[in-house]
Amino acid sequence: MIIGISLDINELDKGISLLSNNPEIKHIQIHYGPNAKLNDYKWFVEKANIINPSISFSIHAYNEINFAEKNETVFSAWCDVSQKTLEDAISINAEFVNFHFGILCDGEKNRGESRKKAINEFISLQKYAEAYQLDIHIENIYSAP
Repeated sequence: MIIGISLDINELDKGISLLSNNPEIKHIQIHYGPNAKLNDYKWFVEKANIINPSISFSIHAYNEINFAEKNETVFSAWCDVSQKTLEDAISINAEFVNFHFGILCDGEKNRGESRKKAINEFISLQKYAEAYQLDIHIENIYSAP
C-alpha cells in the first residue's frame, strides 16, 4: 500500500512539514487551477525529492475543465489548459494527471455526443502523454442540476 496526500497548490508549504514528519507518505497529488505556473510548485517538488528521493507525484487538473463543453471556443480553451497541465506534469516526472470528465449542461439528452467528443480529446492527450510514460486518469461525468 502507498500512502499519499493531496495538496492544493496554495498549501504546498504545509506539505513540506507533512513530509518531514511522516516518512510513510510516498505520493503527493498536487491540485491546481488553470492559472497555475510551473514555478508555483517546482520548488516544492525539488524540496520533497530531497526529503524523500523515492516520492512520486501526480497532478489533479483544474476541476472546472469541461470536456463535455458544447461551445467550441470554450472547449478549445479547456483543451489548451489540459495540454499545459500535461506539460507541467511531464516537467516534474509525475506518474499521472487526473482530469474530471466535465459537466453536461443539458442533462442526459446529448450524453453520447459529448462523450464521443471528450473521448477523442482524451485519445489525443494520451498519445502525447504516452511518449513521456505519463498516464491520464478520468473521473466521472456529471449532469448539471
